[in-house]
Amino acid sequence: MAATSKALSIKKLSLDLPNYRTVKQKSERGALEALVEINDRPFWALTRSLLTHGYMPTEQIVVQKQSNKYVVKEGNRRVAAMKLILGLLKSPNVSVPTDIVDQISRLNPAIKKSLSSAPCLVFRANQTKEVDQIITRIHGKSLGEGRVRWEAIAIARHDRDVNKNSQPVLDILESFLNSSTECTKNESSAWTGDYPLSVLAEALTGVVRRLRFESLSDLHSKYPSNKKVKNFIDRIIVDVGRKILTFPKIRDKQSEFGALYGLPPITKPTPSPRALQELNVFPSPNGQESSKGSKFSASPSVPVTAASRASNSVASILRNFHPRVTGSEKLVTLSGELKTLNLNKCPHAFCYLLRSMFEISAKLYIERNRKRSQLRTHDEDGKELSLKDKLNQVIKHMVKFNPRDDDMLKKRLYSAQSVINDKFSILSVRSLNELVHNTHFITSADHIRSVLHNVMPLLEEMNR
Repeated sequence: MAATSKALSIKKLSLDLPNYRTVKQKSERGALEALVEINDRPFWALTRSLLTHGYMPTEQIVVQKQSNKYVVKEGNRRVAAMKLILGLLKSPNVSVPTDIVDQISRLNPAIKKSLSSAPCLVFRANQTKEVDQIITRIHGKSLGEGRVRWEAIAIARHDRDVNKNSQPVLDILESFLNSSTECTKNESSAWTGDYPLSVLAEALTGVVRRLRFESLSDLHSKYPSNKKVKNFIDRIIVDVGRKILTFPKIRDKQSEFGALYGLPPITKPTPSPRALQELNVFPSPNGQESSKGSKFSASPSVPVTAASRASNSVASILRNFHPRVTGSEKLVTLSGELKTLNLNKCPHAFCYLLRSMFEISAKLYIERNRKRSQLRTHDEDGKELSLKDKLNQVIKHMVKFNPRDDDMLKKRLYSAQSVINDKFSILSVRSLNELVHNTHFITSADHIRSVLHNVMPLLEEMNR
């Protein structure tokens, strides 16, 4: 049975307390405070719009019936604003702008009536999968389309809680926010939903290397129980949140950011015999692993971890990528090499190959379509365009000449564009260039995994 559409009183709607925008709240009042604290300007802009125009009957609220409650799964900001206007929800910690207070005091009866109920798309308690598919399509790809897009922290939280992928950086941040007294109450509330997670990921990757942990997940397992480690991480989290520690400071070739926090310098450890053996292991076509002529069968005692499950997810994304054979033999070769890499062991090699594939794919796409478009690889002075300029040019062409007129394709392309242009994304063109040229710039498998699904549709479309 599909979802049902019906109008419901705002009084009957309950805000979603474990909203992906924030950590789980204890009450609707806490949910209201968090929604305002995270991003107050859009919230008050929405409230003013509702006060002026009333509720648009074409905008359905997505709700799920849980026990005797109608829990809002999409539309929490709208419902929170309407409850605030109608006096159904308030908090002494929320400072309502004076102009909104004035508008509420002289609210037009017709407007008030339109805000008292809303059209809802109601799902049953056992339709969680269907609900999540809708939420993911609206928010999970970082596409605004009139709604406030999810920040990186919300996307990571959704990826961890729904897709069951490992997000150790988010886990460390939430552990800090739940117990630390290093930041103010307002900062703690705001950082639950809007925090430069990618900056923290890069800083913590540096901590992993300096303290010689195995991975970010290994670092998380020692936090916060290891007091020495906790002291380092707490200071870094606060400075990243306050924009004191930024990408430029972390990547500065002339200084060593770790020294600012008392971290030891990066040293090359002497590898153990076991580590040397692992470095020489390569996957073979029969699924076994070979090491310089020797063969090793996979040990049945190796546990299946969250990281290995996530790695399988990356493998499935790559398995579905099949570039043209004619005219792009090098790309086919690079694709084959990329598929054999273990992302957890070789994140930097993975990025080098991926960047090469984007460069070659963009050139081939432009060459194929040059005659019937204004696509080009060089500017008027004969200087080769940057990869970023080539890709943006290709995306614009794909959207304009989309033969299938596929809206979902356009959304996927725009999602990829937002990643490649975002200088703070690990798979942006800028970051991929930094990986090649900056001696301090490093990345991790977890970070790559969180955004790979956003950029792959562009690579696939360039090679159809």
